[in-house]
Amino acid sequence: MSIDKLIFDFFLFSGVGWVIEVLYRSVRYKRPVNPGFLYGPYVPLYGAGATVLIMTHHFIGGENILVRALVYLAVTTALEYLTGEALLLIFRKRYWDYSRNFMNLRGHICPSFSLAWAAASIVFELILYPISGFVAGHLTLAEIRTVNVAMAFAFMADFFYSSGLVYRAREAKVRYDDFVRERVRSIFGGFNRRRVMVPALDIARRRLVGIRNEIPDAGEVLRRYRSYRDDFVRRAGVLEWRKK
Repeated sequence: MSIDKLIFDFFLFSGVGWVIEVLYRSVRYKRPVNPGFLYGPYVPLYGAGATVLIMTHHFIGGENILVRALVYLAVTTALEYLTGEALLLIFRKRYWDYSRNFMNLRGHICPSFSLAWAAASIVFELILYPISGFVAGHLTLAEIRTVNVAMAFAFMADFFYSSGLVYRAREAKVRYDDFVRERVRSIFGGFNRRRVMVPALDIARRRLVGIRNEIPDAGEVLRRYRSYRDDFVRRAGVLEWRKK
């Protein structure tokens, strides 16, 4: 069991799971249904489940089938519950709902489906896992790594697009910029409104205000000047008339 093979199995069984879910849901709802939360033809829950089962089988492969079935039941139930909670947190949506099933837990897991997953795990161990080994055996290590890298890029691009993380990041940046702008405005606006009460400066400020109040208004000075000028011109005209 190598890391390259595990990653290859993850992508392989994500695609197999997508085919299974499409067939099941399309028959159930009588119309084509894309079962995954991603746009591509893969369901990562199946890939993750297959990877966990492979690693579990590596440790308990020598046990009898009943013990293996019980371990598979516990592992797949825990994986399904954690995945359901994670999808609900990230995508705010339920991709399966067992709320109407007997003894369900938050609609993510229930005994009937847990037993079904345990039985499916035994089928996976006896049939599907050997098939994946046969497929990988006909590929070189370089080809396996090429497939892994290509699928990893496809998964990441699909995940960021499907989850709306890019849109949420843009929204978060806009909210952060608005917050910083408001904080800067409030800080510098407060400085403009706040008067620093230093005794010497306050005394100088009051004196300047008093001097400004004592200085006549410029308009008033201009009116007085025009009045004096008109009076002077009028008197000068009278004196000139008397001389004649």
